[in-house]
Amino acid sequence: MTRNTRRIIFFGFVLIFLIVTPGVLLYATGYSFDWESKQLIKTGSFYFQSQPAGAQIKIDGKLIDTTPSYVSRLNPGQYQIQISKDGFLTWQKKLNIEEQITTEARNIFLIPQKLNLELVTDNVTSTKDYFLTEDQRNVQMQTALIASSTLKDVLGFTLYQSDIYYLQKSNLILFKTDLSGRNKEQISLQPLPEPGKTDSGQQKIYQIVISPEQTAVFQPGGKFYLLDKQTKIFNLLVDEVQGIEFSSDNEKILFWTNHEIWVMWLKEVWAQPYRKAQDKELITRFADKITSALWLVKTNEHIIFAVQGNDNNSTIKLTELDGRDMRNTFDIHSGKISEVYYNQNDDLLYILTDGKLYSLDLLRS
Repeated sequence: MTRNTRRIIFFGFVLIFLIVTPGVLLYATGYSFDWESKQLIKTGSFYFQSQPAGAQIKIDGKLIDTTPSYVSRLNPGQYQIQISKDGFLTWQKKLNIEEQITTEARNIFLIPQKLNLELVTDNVTSTKDYFLTEDQRNVQMQTALIASSTLKDVLGFTLYQSDIYYLQKSNLILFKTDLSGRNKEQISLQPLPEPGKTDSGQQKIYQIVISPEQTAVFQPGGKFYLLDKQTKIFNLLVDEVQGIEFSSDNEKILFWTNHEIWVMWLKEVWAQPYRKAQDKELITRFADKITSALWLVKTNEHIIFAVQGNDNNSTIKLTELDGRDMRNTFDIHSGKISEVYYNQNDDLLYILTDGKLYSLDLLRS
């Protein structure tokens, strides 16, 4: 091989290197060539995670992969997403891709198409009482006895772990005590407003709700207050609520009125969609009456609620917190429903109707 030939080969490889390397580097750093606009653009990506896993991912109708999956090199824009699995209802949402950003949907919960109610027992009056152990019943009886006889000046009380939290009727200050009723500790520094009277003239009673990190009081159909841990003062959050429930991860609180369900975030959320502490968001609104709402404890990203129609039949629904585009909301069960209760010990939903208690498995049906 002559010297000139070797020079030609060498410079040929140099030329190929100079041509190919920029393209490889651009590709590796997320650039793509848009043939319509005839220009280089920065791409983005999706990450999908579902329960159950192994669900098909379709983007704009094209089958891409199964969950969990990272889908890269997508041009910026809006995409129609479908997550589906045999035997389950389809989850769908329009999501945006932005340059060099991964758009995530980590809390996709698929509802089984066929949900089987199983009769647990009959002659049940209350779901919460049904699941109490004998020891727990005895403690509740002891709590009620202490509240009425030892404490006496009590407007409302609740048992949390091994302490009794109670509002003192004379000054509307929150206290707590142990099961002896003797070791008292003041929790709030300023009195709550007078609770007012019912239509029958009786004084309304505050309900007390405790979580490991938060303390709240509310009147059903009235005001909802949250205790500031620093100042030990109750702050008014909402003028009218029917019920409240803390999430088991202590990151948010659910509250509802007759026609709306809201969530307030107690801590910042660093997973998409991002939220700041104290953010409040309307989750859903109905013309029919919302009779109950509770967390799907397994995820803490979904709410189970019951809506009662004019015929007194109720429909149990499940909706997601992710409000991007639309919230996927699914019907679970319809009928004459007295109570809905989620038992996190066995991850089953319990439905009380006409004294009969049924269980429903949303996770394994």
